Amino acid sequence: MLFDLTINRYHNSTIGGKKDKLRTGDALYLRDFAQLSERLVDVTIERRRIKLLKLVSLCVAWRYLNYALELVDYGQRHRLITRREFTLLSEAFASTTDIAQVISNFRGRAYAARFVDAISYVLHRDAKKGHPINV
Repeated sequence: MLFDLTINRYHNSTIGGKKDKLRTGDALYLRDFAQLSERLVDVTIERRRIKLLKLVSLCVAWRYLNYALELVDYGQRHRLITRREFTLLSEAFASTTDIAQVISNFRGRAYAARFVDAISYVLHRDAKKGHPINV
């Protein structure tokens, strides 16, 4: 399933505004575990549990906590994780908040975000495949 699509465009604000042709793009796909699980009928419960927990870990790393919660719910209903594990994980996901919800919407916030993104690209060039937009 397509979960995220990030695109970077050429940026020439002097001609026709900020929108121009695509420069690069990254797509993030995650497996639909219910469909995957149907194909794993010959696989042991422990092996399916491992696959489920790996997918949950990826969701947490990429901050798709709603899908991670769906996965642990699926895992509990299909006896791949225990009730206690479900409770621990779901409470952790539910108590996580995005810092954007905490920081107020101040004047210049978009410029500051683009600036920090550009700095992060300079410091960690290998972490991002695209190029930052011009600040």
